Amino acid sequence: MFSNEEIATYYDRCEVHYRQHWNLDQSLSLHYGYWDNSTSSFHEALVNINKVLASWGGVQATKHVLDAGCGIGGSSLFLAENFQCQVTGISLSAKQVATANQLASDRQLSELCHFQQSDFTQTPFADNSFDIVWAIESVCHAERKSDFIQEAYRVLRPGGRLIMADFFQLPKKLSEEDQQLMNHWAYGWAVPHFERLDTFAYSMQTQGFRKIETQNATANIMPSARRLYIRFFPGWVIAKLYQLIFRASDIGIKNVWTAYYQYVTLKRGLWGYYLVKGVK
Repeated sequence: MFSNEEIATYYDRCEVHYRQHWNLDQSLSLHYGYWDNSTSSFHEALVNINKVLASWGGVQATKHVLDAGCGIGGSSLFLAENFQCQVTGISLSAKQVATANQLASDRQLSELCHFQQSDFTQTPFADNSFDIVWAIESVCHAERKSDFIQEAYRVLRPGGRLIMADFFQLPKKLSEEDQQLMNHWAYGWAVPHFERLDTFAYSMQTQGFRKIETQNATANIMPSARRLYIRFFPGWVIAKLYQLIFRASDIGIKNVWTAYYQYVTLKRGLWGYYLVKGVK
């Protein structure tokens, strides 16, 4: 289990990796993106996931969106700029929140976008506050994914939608070796465990969500997973040298190794990437 402070520390200390290898300054994204026939670059893939989820989730100017686990605000800013909808972004990291609010100000989107520090399993918002709860690769950090589902249901208005993209374990039971590989990947990202898709969907149904849909997008993130894997090898050499000279943090070294483990486990068929939607 990881505390909220440990998850925030992971993102704060590893932000430099995202800036160096993940186009963070341009795309403002900390996720895998979405590749399709119209995608010609990594940057386009990172932006494309916002287009895909917005279309699937029915984002409109009249909607109020909660971006649960907003990072530095990339998706929130995209939605506000392209749909003129209200967006509230929340993150465990005070640093990310400050960056996101500054970016909103720089883009003259502060009237539409607001960011604050909060835990998406226990938010300060009133019941029935949002039309859409949006989450990209953030729910995996929850110790109990059902806590997020319960809170999303509470803050959604009747008819509101949960729309998300995340990693899900595929086999119902893992061998000891496979479990160790998954653990190495998960712990390097401050993730307690990856939920099975059927378990997650059942929790949504039990909570009261209806019209639950899932879409297998594993093929759509494969180029990003492969890109990350290829960058592991020079990244590992640089990290080791940095560790010897500057005594790099254990968090940083583990994060470098996730580039290896995420691809090895993916090729073994241990996890898949899915879009998930449900209606309150």
